[in-house]
Amino acid sequence: MGLSRYFITHPLLLTLFIAHFLSDFHWEQPLPDGQKPFSKQMMWTQFLRITIPLVVLSLIFPEMTITNACLVLSHIVISLVKRFLLDKSLPLSQEQGIFLISQCAHLLVIVCFYWWFLVQNGEEVILYQYGIDWEQLEYLLRVILFILLVTKPMNVIFKLFFSKYQVKELSHLLLEKTTPERVHTKQEEDTVVGAGALIGNLERIIMGLFLILGQYTAIGLVFTAKSIARYDRISKSQAFAEYYLIGSLFSIIAVVIIYFVLF
Repeated sequence: MGLSRYFITHPLLLTLFIAHFLSDFHWEQPLPDGQKPFSKQMMWTQFLRITIPLVVLSLIFPEMTITNACLVLSHIVISLVKRFLLDKSLPLSQEQGIFLISQCAHLLVIVCFYWWFLVQNGEEVILYQYGIDWEQLEYLLRVILFILLVTKPMNVIFKLFFSKYQVKELSHLLLEKTTPERVHTKQEEDTVVGAGALIGNLERIIMGLFLILGQYTAIGLVFTAKSIARYDRISKSQAFAEYYLIGSLFSIIAVVIIYFVLF
């Protein structure tokens, strides 16, 4: 189903996708306040996080060295162009477009260089000369890629495309008629920084594992537990209830789509 049959015979493509999403999302760090996007520190950090996973692949499979070197250069060029454009305080719609175009460019370059250097030059020889059980390893690689896709990238996409629906904490406090002296304390009680993103990650991972194991009905338990924890705010704020529903539906759609593509 999906691309699974293709990946069975092309597991090295999975390793390149894993390297990309690790470097471009999971190891990506926001720029510190005041740091220029093209500073030496940023350039070296960019180079290292892109290079490390591909160097590891080259050490394991020396035949991939040329492919990985080309991918490092192309990745750096695309990322720097994206940084340059985003540094110009563009409207949100343009930022969304730049994000989508840059990711499509990264994936297209990976597929092109993969076909150019590996598939056309005897990938099967590379696969079977190491005596590895590729069928089992390929499935493990798909699971790893699935987890990488449903976590940080989905947080980034949701924040970029759905942040306008987020309920402002100050508005929530005013609805509850909280006094100004209690605003800071109330904000600390309402949420912990980063907790929402972590909950979203765990939620999608658990849903994904249930899908992989074929336990489809168990997915409802995830949202039952989540709804119980958020019941107080859902019952008091219609705006938060709508935002909560958008986030939950987004998680379901994202996990199901990625699952059917990979499995």
